[in-house]
Amino acid sequence: MGTCLWSNDGIAQYVISDYIYIYHYTVNALINKTYLTTYIKYSFSNTKIHIYITDIINAGGSMGITDRDSIMEDIQEVKPTVLLTVPMMYNRIYDGVRAKLANNETKAKLFNFGMKVARERREWFDEGKEGFAPLLFLKWNFVQRFIFSSVTNLLGGRIKFCCTGGGALSPIIQQWFGDIGIPMLEGYGLTETSPVVALERYGPTEKTQGGLQAVPGVEIIIVKPNEMEELENGEEGEICVVGSNIMKGYYKREDATEEVIYIRPDGSNDRVFRTGDLGILSKDNVLKITGRASEQYKLTNGKFVVPGNVEDKFKLWSPYVQQCFVYGLNKEYNVLLIVPDFDACAVELGIEKGEEVTNPSAYVNNDALKQLFHDELDKLQNDNKLGKSYEVPRQFTIIDEPFSIENGLLTPKLSMKRNDISKRYHELIESMY
Repeated sequence: MGTCLWSNDGIAQYVISDYIYIYHYTVNALINKTYLTTYIKYSFSNTKIHIYITDIINAGGSMGITDRDSIMEDIQEVKPTVLLTVPMMYNRIYDGVRAKLANNETKAKLFNFGMKVARERREWFDEGKEGFAPLLFLKWNFVQRFIFSSVTNLLGGRIKFCCTGGGALSPIIQQWFGDIGIPMLEGYGLTETSPVVALERYGPTEKTQGGLQAVPGVEIIIVKPNEMEELENGEEGEICVVGSNIMKGYYKREDATEEVIYIRPDGSNDRVFRTGDLGILSKDNVLKITGRASEQYKLTNGKFVVPGNVEDKFKLWSPYVQQCFVYGLNKEYNVLLIVPDFDACAVELGIEKGEEVTNPSAYVNNDALKQLFHDELDKLQNDNKLGKSYEVPRQFTIIDEPFSIENGLLTPKLSMKRNDISKRYHELIESMY
């Protein structure tokens, strides 16, 4: 199903001027192929292509395009100054660094020293201090050159900042990249909104970037799901968009168009697009995305759960989780499917690389592995890291096959196909109740 979009080069020009012309970077952008080709395949607009190709080349930059399987090798060849990809790729880099540090105590101590200096620098910027702190920045230059360079070299050694969108971004991941000297800017939008709705501005830390704010000419409103009542700032609801960037409609699908676009009932005659995402606007109109309205479900106790939030927290706080899936629709409690990071688990459990590591199917019933995740869940629940008590899964099952595009459980932009996963693992899920 295609979309018919209004021409809106103004927004594209805004993005490029904010990121490139103002800061005068030589842009050698490396774009995740999956993310770009997905957009081209399903949209008739040239706006995003204009942002990523025409304006970058007009600004004197060059571009590399890669895919998820060869991205790290291609980065070494292209040596980008700006990197654009989905959050999962940054998660993999973060997990890879943590795994290497877990195997080398000396490097871990040096890296922890560097992160201590990085936190001092972050606090200096976040507190808005003026002037110059020579000792702090002398230490910062040292750790950036001799400690963090091991990470920045993985990204080609010339990276100035990176951008991401198309999925939930962990604030811990964003902060971590900023701490090692690579500011990460988050964007939000959809094909139907041409595509940019909100962006962060460039800054050395997440706080100085100001959060997700609507681009000029676009208004973000929060409404009650499936209604048109607009909510006050600070209240959670469905994210809706008003502006000339909204599509005309789905091609030859008036019924589908009417489901997502309505006329604002305030007499302005504005067209409003329902994104299907849940979020909150702060008093300063900074957008916080809290989940997908279509993913939210109710437990039998009447409590609503957004499973993606629980999954993101578990993957973030546990170094032993590669992927996970939370389920609890019309159930008494949530349950969890876990795809382990088998290498990290083997290191933690002191298992030498043998059949149990190279053959994950022989590993999922390992008693020590089950106890490891049992302890992880208990620890995170006690530390209040997974959310409210009713959100925390009470049972889990370990599976050996990762969710992927090839097995039909991930979308091209690496989002989980929740219905397909729940169908494939229906018996396993039901066995936990």
